[in-house]
Amino acid sequence: LLMAAYAILAVALLRSDDVVFSFFGWVWLAVVGWFLIHTLINRAFPPDLILSGEGFKVAGIWRRPLIPWTDIDRFWILKIHVNSYLLYALANQPSRNNIGLWIFRGLPSEADGRLRQTYELDPQRLVNVMNAWKAGHGT
Repeated sequence: LLMAAYAILAVALLRSDDVVFSFFGWVWLAVVGWFLIHTLINRAFPPDLILSGEGFKVAGIWRRPLIPWTDIDRFWILKIHVNSYLLYALANQPSRNNIGLWIFRGLPSEADGRLRQTYELDPQRLVNVMNAWKAGHGT
């Protein structure tokens, strides 16, 4: 519904006779299109969480590198309204004092990454599984 409102705004800007409004309409339409394509791809091909003795990785259309269990400091849950996210912090990281990076990544200052809500387990069970794998293989 929100994307439809953004698309209507873009079309309204495109219909303007003013060149500046028309330009922003094209830019806005490109942004809406990019988000729509990105959302559809993520819904069609949700990422898989792959656990191994060496570590874990998220595999999907965009592959992420293996994160070794020995590099993980801890896992925890961040609850925002009705959504819950599994966050992780890497061990032996330098001081996290770059606020711009925290805002850009959308993570709290102590987190180095998060796992999206696309897995079948609820967040508490997923954090228990991840901690059990870390305890069993992260020594």
